[in-house]
Amino acid sequence: MFISGGSAGIGFAIARQAAIDGARVSILARDASKLEAAREEIRRTTGAEVAIYSADIRDEAAVNKAIAAAGTIDLLVSNLGVGIGKEFEDTTMEEIRFQVDVNIMGTLYLLKAALPRMKKASAEDGLPRSISFTTSMGGQTGVYGYAVYCATNYAVRGLNIHLSLILPGDTDTATGNKDRTTRPELTNLISGTSAMQTAEEVATLAIKGIRAADFNVCVNSQGLMLALATAGFSPQRSFLMAFLEVFGGD
Repeated sequence: MFISGGSAGIGFAIARQAAIDGARVSILARDASKLEAAREEIRRTTGAEVAIYSADIRDEAAVNKAIAAAGTIDLLVSNLGVGIGKEFEDTTMEEIRFQVDVNIMGTLYLLKAALPRMKKASAEDGLPRSISFTTSMGGQTGVYGYAVYCATNYAVRGLNIHLSLILPGDTDTATGNKDRTTRPELTNLISGTSAMQTAEEVATLAIKGIRAADFNVCVNSQGLMLALATAGFSPQRSFLMAFLEVFGGD
């Protein structure tokens, strides 16, 4: 399992749970010191060794180098994304560009680097490979205060290839807690209708959904309701797939 954004938050929780389950785990993040700390914590709590790769997800060459060094990847978890909670008119172009570069371009760099290698490995050994993207409930519908964030998360959903999409809501992470101090009060009121989850809770449900080959991996009831309410919103490759998404709920 190769996990981007694996040094903290949901990505780290997925990495640790996967290590407990016996997976061979590699994690990628930008901060080398946080990667070392994550590796040591997983070693201390699980006894497992994980490989670490330091790269800025916005740097295509660095992402390619990390994917190549990781070797065979059976499951790619693209767990990356930044959200700046502001009203659109107050969001600067620099902040918009940052979210686009991380949430869309970073995801595409990762997919572009890993997918050919994963397809080649499957052709050689006949074993299936999987790709899962952690987006958010903001990728299912628009949320006040997150115009750019929701758009960039929907861009991941709209790739139109068979994937697992992990759809957490508000999660107790350092990044999320920082964001909650700056976003509009109305956004906080909307988010308050959904219970906060821990990264560990999200990770457990994410791995369960990946194993079940679910498309929408909903980690709470609100996410499930949004998945049902927005079924059929994204482009489908055929009428049959659109029908199955609307009436199958997955």
